[in-house]
Amino acid sequence: MNHGRRARSDGRSQPRSLVLVAAILLGGGSCPGQLPAPQFKEASGDRCSLGSAAAPVTASDHRGATWLLFDRTRDGVTTAVLRRNDGKVETRFPGARAGALLTNLDGTQLQILLQRDEGIEQRAVEAAQGTAVGSHRIVLGPGATLLDAGSDPKGNLTFLARREATGSTPAELLVVPAQDGTKFGAPLRLAQGQFGRARLAASDGAILFEDADGVLHLVTLDPTQSAWTAVANQPRLDGTRLAAAPTAALHFAATKTHWFLTCVPAGAANAPVLCLTERNRPATAGWSKATLPPGPLLGIAHLEWNLVAALSGTARHGVAYSVFGDSERCFAQSELPQLARNPDVVADLRVGRQDGGGALLALLTRQKDGLQQGQVLALDGLTVVERNPRYAARANGRQALAKKDQRWAAAVDQAIDWLLRHQDADGRWRTAHFMRHDTVGEPCDGAGKPGYDIAITALAALCLLGDGANLHGRRHRDPLERACRWLLSQQAPQTGMIAGNHGYQVYDHALATLALAEACAVSAVSWARPGLTAALAHLESRRNPYCVWRYMPRDNDNSTSVTIWCLWALLAGQDAGIPAPPETLKLCAIWFTQVTEGTGRSGYTKVGEVSSRFAGDHAVRFPVEKNEAMTAAALFGRFLLKEAAVPSDLEVWQQRSAEVLVAKPPLWDAKAGSIDEYAWLLGTMALRYHGGKAWDLWRNKLGLAVLKNQRTDGNFRGSWDPIGVWGEAGGRVYTTAMLCLALQAEHRLTPAPVVKR
Repeated sequence: MNHGRRARSDGRSQPRSLVLVAAILLGGGSCPGQLPAPQFKEASGDRCSLGSAAAPVTASDHRGATWLLFDRTRDGVTTAVLRRNDGKVETRFPGARAGALLTNLDGTQLQILLQRDEGIEQRAVEAAQGTAVGSHRIVLGPGATLLDAGSDPKGNLTFLARREATGSTPAELLVVPAQDGTKFGAPLRLAQGQFGRARLAASDGAILFEDADGVLHLVTLDPTQSAWTAVANQPRLDGTRLAAAPTAALHFAATKTHWFLTCVPAGAANAPVLCLTERNRPATAGWSKATLPPGPLLGIAHLEWNLVAALSGTARHGVAYSVFGDSERCFAQSELPQLARNPDVVADLRVGRQDGGGALLALLTRQKDGLQQGQVLALDGLTVVERNPRYAARANGRQALAKKDQRWAAAVDQAIDWLLRHQDADGRWRTAHFMRHDTVGEPCDGAGKPGYDIAITALAALCLLGDGANLHGRRHRDPLERACRWLLSQQAPQTGMIAGNHGYQVYDHALATLALAEACAVSAVSWARPGLTAALAHLESRRNPYCVWRYMPRDNDNSTSVTIWCLWALLAGQDAGIPAPPETLKLCAIWFTQVTEGTGRSGYTKVGEVSSRFAGDHAVRFPVEKNEAMTAAALFGRFLLKEAAVPSDLEVWQQRSAEVLVAKPPLWDAKAGSIDEYAWLLGTMALRYHGGKAWDLWRNKLGLAVLKNQRTDGNFRGSWDPIGVWGEAGGRVYTTAMLCLALQAEHRLTPAPVVKR
């Protein structure tokens, strides 16, 4: 928010709401219609010999490597085996049979459930090496069988088990919740007596099971409890049977808005039926139904916000891939001809979404010479999460930061918590009225000027993204999605502009574009891409001919301050798959050269010009010589250009500019007017890339300035007082978001540094 001297407004069109079209999520089509035929390709690594094992379960880690858990039987002895698909890592669990395999929230650990005679055993395994880092035995007694497993909405491992009847005790259906990921709570009894299939959608808080009469029941997570609690009077889904007889197979997926399930009648040769209803729809309202292609259903998986995918058919007669959205109109299917119709091939396809960031997985097993060979296939053309290498460190950045500096990491967590507590239900953060969420105790002060909601919403969303959030994961997914959708609702349909009604609209638009671009770069959702594409196009239309940006479109007024945010947004858009114009990037490099003097100091709109201040005594209260915001902006911009392989003068000015910055490190002195969150964030980003002694010095000074001045009391806890240069404009939300972003700099972008010195 390094505002310029002139406040000019060119108006804006009425905001619009982005309409979600489920089919577009998977390939740019419209509903109804055929999706482009997806293709399975073999995932990284060789085929694995499974012995006489059944098809293994699969998962993937934060690096995208595929892991398999399967049984290997040799000489009559069965051993559970965990194997990375490249064959370089393998761990054996003697005396156990394969159960379930999942990844934790950040993908750095594998969570393994093993079936043993006396119950279930949970193992935590380091994803990089496959070595166990913890275990816990859950004794459920003889006859306990694992049915399904998943992570609940809080990220804890939860599993379903069946305990067989013993003596006068009838069979029981149990859900076993983890309290902290390693210790499990008491099993919750869901049903007794005769019952059929049961499935768990743990991440969406639901369990589906079939009673002795073939009627399906739904149990949902009580949101007021910290563990699974059955809802009173377990409701029948619609009061009627969904199958004419007890099911031979039951598949269940829950999305944010809908329940999806398929029932395959026992002994039925006809196609399975997919049933769909809204989560908040009365049970008596009935369900929509759609018929899947002929052949047995092989698997169903939740893909993203409101979509599921299904595989049905046989290898001999062809396998079909289907996509279902939140209405029957959003249905598409295509055949997968490359799964050969070979009478000698037995296909057992298991659908499993890669939580660690990849494509939909299937497992193909072939019977050959009495032994089975497993081949992991990935669905090409249906990428759920593209893990861009520039953002790779975010997956475990919080853990790495905590190991290095617990106080630093705690400050980030508290800042994120404060932001989440002050977000509106529609997704925005309010500059002036955020304190209305403080309903108990003393409300926060520090209101900013109305009109900057777009800018601070974008900054808060960037904090969530820096904390490892994406639009598919569990961590901060809902607040991030609501923020992105609100930003898109503020976009003018005719121009693509996302801006408030004030004179600094390019700041608003660039920040909103940056937030949307990062969200799309780490979350391959298609509902945000049209708005992002339009926003990037509008950003380019605002650039001056043969130069860069300031506030008004194409009036030959340029500034380093506005340009750095526009450049950052363009390159984030490039990470999301929308190329930045090469000529624009070259012009940014030229601009940074033009405004940099021999000492390495960069100017605002020309060489030697200091940062701007508001009219009045603003410059007196906040002397411009206290910080080097423009030098920080230009140096950071040069590093971004270097990463994008754009020639610049980084090698010439890097050391000199770094020396200029470290000569004026962060200093929290309200009386001296030295607090400048804008300069501190850009300086931190620049020197993080620079590295070396300059970074060590800056980081130490930043910690001294920021950590001890974070509020720890009541509703203020986690925030910073808006007493810096731009605090009176952005308020407490702006100040907290900017300092949170500065503290996240170590793992926001990778690799760093990018220049060897």
